[in-house]
Amino acid sequence: METISVAYILHKEGSILALKRSENKKSNPGKWHVLSGHVEEGETPLACIHREAQEELGTKFSMKVQSSTEYLDIQEDGQWKTHIFIMRCINDQIVLNDENSDYTWVSLNELLKLDIIPSIQEDLKHINI
Repeated sequence: METISVAYILHKEGSILALKRSENKKSNPGKWHVLSGHVEEGETPLACIHREAQEELGTKFSMKVQSSTEYLDIQEDGQWKTHIFIMRCINDQIVLNDENSDYTWVSLNELLKLDIIPSIQEDLKHINI
């Protein structure tokens, strides 16, 4: 079973950081998502999120944990243990790498109106933002 970490990063106004996957990505190109990544062997789910933030958002971006939860996601193509972190943005200086082509801060309702990856709907059943 693979382990995934997901972060819903909140700004001081309560908006959520949404990232748009680059068109050259194999999985869900051009779709909107939140910061996430596969937990590497020997890595904690929280360390995974901080690594992904540095890789995808740049070294000046910083955040801290507000709350967390986990759930087992069972799909036709496999199952994942998903760790969800609600993070509070401390420094919002973002420098995207090539994995994402754009970002925006949106309300939860606005996030759901974007062309999002399917797992966001499942995540939202397990958290309260």
